[in-house]
Amino acid sequence: MPKITKNSNQNILKGQNDFFEIAKNSLRGVKEIPDIVTFAEHASFLNGSKLFPRQKTLLRLMMLETENMTEYDYAVVEEWTKGLDLNGDRIGVSPDIMERIVYLKANGYKHFREIVNITGRRGGKGHIGGILGAYKNWQLLMLDDPQYHYNIDKSKDLYLFCVATNIEQAKKYQFADLANTILNGPCFQPYIADAKEHFLALRTPADVRRIAAFEARDLMPSRLIASVRNMAVTSNSKASRGAAAFAVMFDEFAHMLAGTGGARTSEEVYNAITPALDQMGKDGLIYVPTSPFTKIGKAYNLYESAMEKDENGNPSYPNMMMAQLPSWGPYEDWDDPVVTQGYTFRNSPQKYDEQMVSLEKREPDVFRVERLSQWAEVTNAYLNPKMVERMFEPYVDAEGELVELEEQEEGRFSVIYHGHCDPSKSNNNTAAMIGHVEKIPDQEDGEEWYHVVIDWMKVWDPENYPDNQIDYEEIEEDLVDILCKFKTTKVFSFDQYGAFVTLPRLKKRLLQVRPPHKVKIREDKFTKESNMRRAERFKSAIGMNWVHSYRDIFGPNGSSLLEQELKFLQETNGKVDKQKFGPIRTSDLSDCLMVIVDQLLEDNFIKLEMRDRLGNANLNVGGQGGYHTNSLPEGGISARDKLKRFGAQRSMTDYGGMTRRGR
Repeated sequence: MPKITKNSNQNILKGQNDFFEIAKNSLRGVKEIPDIVTFAEHASFLNGSKLFPRQKTLLRLMMLETENMTEYDYAVVEEWTKGLDLNGDRIGVSPDIMERIVYLKANGYKHFREIVNITGRRGGKGHIGGILGAYKNWQLLMLDDPQYHYNIDKSKDLYLFCVATNIEQAKKYQFADLANTILNGPCFQPYIADAKEHFLALRTPADVRRIAAFEARDLMPSRLIASVRNMAVTSNSKASRGAAAFAVMFDEFAHMLAGTGGARTSEEVYNAITPALDQMGKDGLIYVPTSPFTKIGKAYNLYESAMEKDENGNPSYPNMMMAQLPSWGPYEDWDDPVVTQGYTFRNSPQKYDEQMVSLEKREPDVFRVERLSQWAEVTNAYLNPKMVERMFEPYVDAEGELVELEEQEEGRFSVIYHGHCDPSKSNNNTAAMIGHVEKIPDQEDGEEWYHVVIDWMKVWDPENYPDNQIDYEEIEEDLVDILCKFKTTKVFSFDQYGAFVTLPRLKKRLLQVRPPHKVKIREDKFTKESNMRRAERFKSAIGMNWVHSYRDIFGPNGSSLLEQELKFLQETNGKVDKQKFGPIRTSDLSDCLMVIVDQLLEDNFIKLEMRDRLGNANLNVGGQGGYHTNSLPEGGISARDKLKRFGAQRSMTDYGGMTRRGR
């Protein structure tokens, strides 16, 4: 933070005549808080571009401004409430939104506390959020001393947090919309104290008086005195702990299934940051702008809560608003001169035109999610989502220690590794993965079982290459590099359908390194029957909690692609495969994982299958004594002793020569 010196304070006090005029007005009780549409458009405030008619309707609903609604607004609201077919495609707003507004205004609310804005891609969600956030900042400034108003310690700063999966997303999207709206707004110019890529601070009139008081005592505070703060934070940020927030915005929250720096789900992020709003009471704001994704996670839960009814048919959470619009929904009627009151828009950012019709025809199910803003269904889900999520949680190792996994940059000589690559067939992802096994005793009965631990994975996405053509020479280089770092990799296999791409050259390259890598490169041939057997084994393995992995960042907005692939696997006609539509239509990482689990846990599966056979065996109740010690079979060893010896031998043999745990 910049150090405030005597000279800089004098500049603040003497060089901001406009600021003092506004400060005097606030002390006299003159509060320049217009309605939100005037605030957004008027030259004295944000001086923003002209809002589209339905954007105005949306903002007025959010701020409960029924007194400013026109006949057109009411007609649009009626259309939206009737369009929300709970049994089909949902387009519109909560059907009882007007009743909610009546309740909130009667109970002292100035706006909906929680707004879930589910709009298709490029539907202006961030722009609406920028206006809402700027309006909340302005309301605080017009209080003169917001800390006094909300009974908060005067030294405590007030925050608006823009939360995203990673810091780049946090800075580039919703926070950028908010910061640009404020920085470009004429009304905010006297108040801006500091502006950075991820941080924007404003001084209240009370802040200026505090600086003057310090100056009078010849003090030089080393911290920035500007108590209204806007900050971009990641889903793993601890910045909200202990902070007082007046608003929280969750950017693309439906895609925030896990953070990139650790295993924080959207629910954990939400529960960690929203208590910061408590001191603002009914004036706190939660804004959730997101395109839809899968019906898994906190975003979908909020969406459902915004329409939930109690046993009497009343809203369970009346302070929540939900809007669900297609990409072009906020811009409809842009070319109607009656609706625009004679204003002529040059064009509409989104419209349902020939290009949209073509997109819908080509990929109707993808269009339904990304443009029509309908949630993706996980039909015939093969795996239990809870079991999948547990796979990424910390686990207890053989020494009883809690282990939280992260990607490994190189292997250990004491560990034997196994890898698999699933090359793309045509313009699809290529994925590779490396893992190992650890023998861990069961916490209940102490019996030892092998567990698979994933150390490294990578995805090569054709979208990152010119003409969507993956560079297989680059993949070869990457595989040589990673295998040289995991020098004790025993087997690295390829899917049969793409093995011809890199297998021969990779073998040659690994023999040329010094010292030569002794990994066995092989092609695995899979059939429909073997694929199903492998999938069933994997399903059993995660059910037994034998598989552990870190979360990758190859999915949408830095989420875990492996987690989403596993959750979207479906079983149809005796086959487990990826979905043909929806936001996740790949299975390359999940295929790699299933191959590794199937091959590394062979001992576990043999033991389970043996138990199953013995458990289903019929006992010969007519045979006295069961096993007869006086009539041993050929060789002099009884069946019981054979089974006992076999089990003892297997339990004494570490898989693949591994003699100690891998971590």
